[in-house]
Amino acid sequence: MTNAITGIKKAVGDFNDWTSGGARIYFDKTEHKVWCNVYPDGNSWDDYHDENIIELTHKGFSMASQWNKITMVELKELCEQAE
Repeated sequence: MTNAITGIKKAVGDFNDWTSGGARIYFDKTEHKVWCNVYPDGNSWDDYHDENIIELTHKGFSMASQWNKITMVELKELCEQAE
């Protein structure tokens, strides 16, 4: 990996703080940018019509998973594996 990944700290904070539904972390492999979108439930998501934007992880698909957390190290590793 040669480029720094941006947005990790904010994505982790948004993901970990959201407990009222679903949350999904997306990664743009060409921009080296990661972000979290939050939803009212675990059955919602965004369709990005770009093969370089992928979903790395999600929560909220079950009552127990809405409390899931991720660390900055874990998210960075997911990004690096996806590149």
